[in-house]
Amino acid sequence: MNENVSTYDFAGKTFYFGVKTTYGIEQEKSVNYIATCTYNEFTEQQFLVKINRKKFFINGVEPKKVVDQLADACMKVLYPIECLVTRKGEFISFYGFEALRKRWQQGIPKIRQEYKGDQVNAYLAQMAVNLESKEQFSEALKNDFLYSLLFMGLFLSKEEMVISFPTDPFKPLNKFYGTCSNLERKAQMAGVYFKGEDDQKNTLEVSKWHYSNDASLAQIKASYKCVSTQNNVNYTLIRLKEREDGNSNFYLEPKEEEIDVKVKKKKKKWWLF
Repeated sequence: MNENVSTYDFAGKTFYFGVKTTYGIEQEKSVNYIATCTYNEFTEQQFLVKINRKKFFINGVEPKKVVDQLADACMKVLYPIECLVTRKGEFISFYGFEALRKRWQQGIPKIRQEYKGDQVNAYLAQMAVNLESKEQFSEALKNDFLYSLLFMGLFLSKEEMVISFPTDPFKPLNKFYGTCSNLERKAQMAGVYFKGEDDQKNTLEVSKWHYSNDASLAQIKASYKCVSTQNNVNYTLIRLKEREDGNSNFYLEPKEEEIDVKVKKKKKKWWLF
């Protein structure tokens, strides 16, 4: 990241996002939820960000399968989750692990009372492993694409870059090597576009848009294509500004603003804002 790019000033602000994942060869499955990010001062160089999740849907409806309902119940116990980020929006580490583990230990009896079966036991056993230490929990949570997209920091003046992104929940983050370019400004927003490949020739494309007036995140679209399985996964984060303005009648999937994704002609040096 270029050291001359302006830092964020989000202290005391809460941002709402509609989050959607679609996957499958024909994009036949989807997961939706709402995420909130509250920024608080931590040090002169860092923010403490509290992330929460709510309104979880599978294929547009509330979870019906036991394993999906269980996952939702576990997330309600684990969240909110806090993490430290730089003033430039880069992830540093998760924060408050002991308090989170205590909350989990207090919530697990109710979950075991409401959910029974082998699938439940296996799921909770994996959760127990993830919560054995701060390091294990951090590695497990890094495989949640939400954190990679929120804190990837695409503000670079160089075109060649590497992005680490989760593509398999049981493996380390995958590295994608590619280029980063400006997108044409539109609707008071500025954006960047990344396209890269991993060592297996799988591809990742990311379009990331920020509001020009305060550099806050407006929208992210990412697409992962796996060569061997032909499986595509699309990720979308859309800012729900109407929710931030106090309007409770907001859409889980708001209408997207028309944004051109034409890449500008390359220049020797450029800035987002």
